[in-house]
Amino acid sequence: IQTGPTVVPSGFPIAAPETVPLNREEELMAKLKTLENKLNTETRLLEDSRLAEDQLRIKVKELEDMLITKDNNIMEILNRDPEEDQEVFEKLSNLAKERIDMDRRIKDLELKEKLYQETLQQADAMFAQMEGSFVKQMKEKDDLISEREIRLAESESRLRQALRNSALAGKMQEKLVNLDQEVSRLKDMLMKKEQEKDKLEKEEKKLYLELQDTLDELQKLKQSIEGPLMSQIELQKKKSTNLARELSESEDRLVKEQEVHRAEVRTHYQKGIHKEPSNTLAVEEVNNDADLAPVRREQFHGD
Repeated sequence: IQTGPTVVPSGFPIAAPETVPLNREEELMAKLKTLENKLNTETRLLEDSRLAEDQLRIKVKELEDMLITKDNNIMEILNRDPEEDQEVFEKLSNLAKERIDMDRRIKDLELKEKLYQETLQQADAMFAQMEGSFVKQMKEKDDLISEREIRLAESESRLRQALRNSALAGKMQEKLVNLDQEVSRLKDMLMKKEQEKDKLEKEEKKLYLELQDTLDELQKLKQSIEGPLMSQIELQKKKSTNLARELSESEDRLVKEQEVHRAEVRTHYQKGIHKEPSNTLAVEEVNNDADLAPVRREQFHGD
């Protein structure tokens, strides 16, 4: 197309420039922003889960130290108030509850991982659909530009033929210049659309990599929780079982000693060696202790 001065006859219509809609590009950017917000939200939830895990580890360590102390001081446990033993068993019960809570958190993490996978698949499908729509729009624009170039070439041919027979060369040239400018503007717009497409593809790739990193981090967190924590809980269970067995054996020995002592006291009492009221109370106290020992043992095993 010549850019020199040409004249367009006043009888030839000039097509008005078409405004290219940006609704699809704005919609794409909005959806990308939504995905980023979702990713930030899930990241915060992951940090909260890590904090809860650290707190649970601290509680497990405290309970482990307490059980180690009990293993080294078993005789102190036998002479101690039963309410203190009840407190220990309550802590063991709390540990079991916390284990159940940790299992639930692990299931929540697995559910979040599944949701991440679904979000990633939805994002891939959405990007594929948008890319297809964008390619279709670009093809339509290319076809429109090609059609306009053909029409412009035809118009130029007619205009050049009319220039030889028209006295309106100046006006025709001005209209041809406007047509050339319109073509240049459409080409610049097409180039900008190509640049925007490249930018969107880069952002899509970046978001995909971030989602993959998040999934890897979730998998590592899951492995770090299931391995060490299960080992610690099994160790606590073994120590609790050993402690219960030792307490039971100690109570058995205590019951036997009390029965022997009670028999001796009864023998002396029956022979009439000591007939003071205090000795009668001692016999009753021994009988009561011997009767309460099985009850304490049953209560211990029930806890």
